[in-house]
Amino acid sequence: MTYTLDNILHIIGATWLQQADPTAVIERLLLDSRHVSAPAFSLFFAIRGERHDGHRHAEEAYRAGVRHFVLSRQIDLTHMPDANVLLVEDTLDALQSLAAAHRAHFHIPVVGITGSNGKTVVKEWLYQLLASDFDVVRSPKSYNSQTGVPLSVWQMREENTLALFEAGISQPGEMGRLERIIRPSIGIFTNIGPAHREGFSSKAEKVREKMLLFGHAQVLICCADHESVFQAAQEWRTAKEGRRLFCWSAGGNAADMQISTQVAQAEGRTALQVSFANVPTGKTHEQYEVQIPFTDAAAIENTAHCLALLHWFGISPEQIQARLPRLEPVEMRLELKAGIQQSTLINDFYNNDLASLRIALQFAAQQARSGKLTLILSDILQSGLKRRQLYEKVAALVAEHKVGRLIGIGADIPSIGAALPPDTDAYFYPDTDAFMAALPQHDFSGAVILLKGARPFAFERIA
Repeated sequence: MTYTLDNILHIIGATWLQQADPTAVIERLLLDSRHVSAPAFSLFFAIRGERHDGHRHAEEAYRAGVRHFVLSRQIDLTHMPDANVLLVEDTLDALQSLAAAHRAHFHIPVVGITGSNGKTVVKEWLYQLLASDFDVVRSPKSYNSQTGVPLSVWQMREENTLALFEAGISQPGEMGRLERIIRPSIGIFTNIGPAHREGFSSKAEKVREKMLLFGHAQVLICCADHESVFQAAQEWRTAKEGRRLFCWSAGGNAADMQISTQVAQAEGRTALQVSFANVPTGKTHEQYEVQIPFTDAAAIENTAHCLALLHWFGISPEQIQARLPRLEPVEMRLELKAGIQQSTLINDFYNNDLASLRIALQFAAQQARSGKLTLILSDILQSGLKRRQLYEKVAALVAEHKVGRLIGIGADIPSIGAALPPDTDAYFYPDTDAFMAALPQHDFSGAVILLKGARPFAFERIA
């Protein structure tokens, strides 16, 4: 599928600010002037945010070879004489409209994945499990935001037979915009966390907003054990004829798929017993067992969502039994890697809140059988809790999971000090730079180190 600048002008409702070659072909969408590839075929969108303005970097992109731009205000084009420049009212709206128009050309299964945690893992594991059955296009990394989703959907090509896209929101009113771009035919709702984390007044409001992703879906997969999600999913099913709800349960609740687990900690694996009340084909399968190479609760939940979709697609139990034991950890989401001084690093950089901290600590504690568990933790941002209350809860998690050493990074986290268990060694640094400077002073010999940081702290520099 080929797009020229003239095509794009009509799709996004733009006007020419400067015209050099309206027949130029566009293959890539670009938001960051620091990461330019194939500049001759790239279209730079100058996105404006609270703390940045892409218009300031248009000339930088031009110097890198980019010649095609979408702006929402006039800029000095003196040093960009042969640039094609389109003018719109809102560059983010234009970006999303272009991606939505591109999505409309495809008639393949599109899986939209949302929830408070697990989106990236479920998406990546589905890719691992289904890549032999489909030509899969998927969100890169965790591209699930108002800008990440359009870039993800733009990757769709005629050869693709399945799409896997994440959708994440930071405030009310955002999911409708993402639904317009993704238009999933199949939905997966992983779970729901505290309302305050994303600026919602209640968990019910948060669930309702996330459910907007499935407005045009025919199938929705969720866990019947998450009461608020399950209730909203049932309402979704009855709101429109022909919708199908496929649920699973590990707690004995009524569901299409029942799962029970037997964890073998010493062997680092879990046996899942899977049985069905009914499946889309109308056939009934006997209970069978499948092994996964993980033991933490988050991995088991993520696996169950994947299992449900595999069964919906008609993947046989025998194929599932062969594929699931080969699942690999997802990069930067509870990723295990070798560290300095024969230590083990567990990277979890994507978000930092109490719910995901508990999950990550559970996983880390299972790896630290020697008892040498170190937690490197940044300030927890936008928790909705008062500082003292927040860090008392963090201290309780530190005690529960027997963290031997806490390294806190940020201005707020030192307030945890008095609440920590007496046998936990604690060190605090105002920022990541200060910790990096002090790194040689620490002995990490044989330790399991959990890196849990909010994005502004750039913990990837530590790893």
